[in-house]
Amino acid sequence: MFSDRVDVLFRRAKEILQREGFLSFIRQAFLFLVKFFFSYGNYYLYEKTLNDADEVEFTPKIQNCNLRIISTPEQIDELIAEGFDFSSYSSIENLKNGLSKGAILFCVFIGRELAHTSWCAMSNATAIYDLLFQRMNYQDAGYIGPCNTNYVYRGLRLYPYVLSQICKFLKKKGKSKTLIGASKSNLPSIRGIIKAGFVISGEVRYLKLLFWEFWKEKSIKGVK
Repeated sequence: MFSDRVDVLFRRAKEILQREGFLSFIRQAFLFLVKFFFSYGNYYLYEKTLNDADEVEFTPKIQNCNLRIISTPEQIDELIAEGFDFSSYSSIENLKNGLSKGAILFCVFIGRELAHTSWCAMSNATAIYDLLFQRMNYQDAGYIGPCNTNYVYRGLRLYPYVLSQICKFLKKKGKSKTLIGASKSNLPSIRGIIKAGFVISGEVRYLKLLFWEFWKEKSIKGVK
């Protein structure tokens, strides 16, 4: 796993140098090193029981909306060949690496432009560099990982729409529950999660200093 991570980092560094130049590479390398040696966060954990009676159907506030569920790296190449534009995503290689390790990618395109991405998994996936995505024990549930909406298309209900579609997908795969986490300071994400029918179930505190890590998870009383 470590060699895979190093390989991904080298490919990403090469992409930045080619596409964004040396100054951008230096800036992003510095931010990466700071995050590597020191990071902290406070997160809320949410869950949703996959019950048809509680399911809410969301539709985006925009037409020409195209949802694609991607499970293999080859599907990325096929979509690019069809003219779908992934240029707003930071790295195509990161997409393919996550898919090759078992994660599933939900993409929303407006026309051919990538408007939203959400990762999910049905067993622990280590390919996506996201703290909760890697550390949570969700073997008996589906887990929704990193999500991002292109700033051009924010405010169009793409986030709760995709969350509801992921829940449908996981239910069809036999999962009875879905988990998701969000930083306590990320209010737009929290609003979207609650709108999609999730309830708070716990919280996590995390601190990393050099090679020392502190992780504390606490359940919130009254939520099963």
